[in-house]
Amino acid sequence: MSYFSIEKKSLVSISAITTNTTQTIQTSEVAVTIFNGASLTQLSSSIKYPTITISSNIFSLESGWKYIIHPRFKANNVDGAVTTYLRYYLSDGGVAISSIGTMPIYRDTSSQTAYAQEGCMAYIDATASAKTFSIVAQRVGGSTGITLNGDAAGVNAVARSYVLIKAWR
Repeated sequence: MSYFSIEKKSLVSISAITTNTTQTIQTSEVAVTIFNGASLTQLSSSIKYPTITISSNIFSLESGWKYIIHPRFKANNVDGAVTTYLRYYLSDGGVAISSIGTMPIYRDTSSQTAYAQEGCMAYIDATASAKTFSIVAQRVGGSTGITLNGDAAGVNAVARSYVLIKAWR
């Protein structure tokens, strides 16, 4: 009697970059700088971790890997307008390389106004050469800026913005 087995391994690396630095976002598109100089937090890996650095607003990804990038933000706004939301996406030299994420900042419970929220994600193939990208954000609606990592009454001060990075070879 012979036995055959197939062994499958997930050769994947999962990391995150977190920050509690604040930045105010207005109606013009701006590069998000809150991750500047933040270090990579290594969560799990079956192969090793890629080298990822952030300088100013530019994320640099090591070559030889494929990546899924997923930024999430903690944000607040003192305006409280029902129509205020954060719009953000990943950009490579001014060209959008991800879906566009939207994050409602405030919801009036007496109103039927609702927003769809889409996470911003990008697939980046850096197997042939190193790649760079930045995160671009803007405030839509309202009259005052949205503060990334801002604290408000009743908001958990420990919560913070982060970028989740999944990489594989």
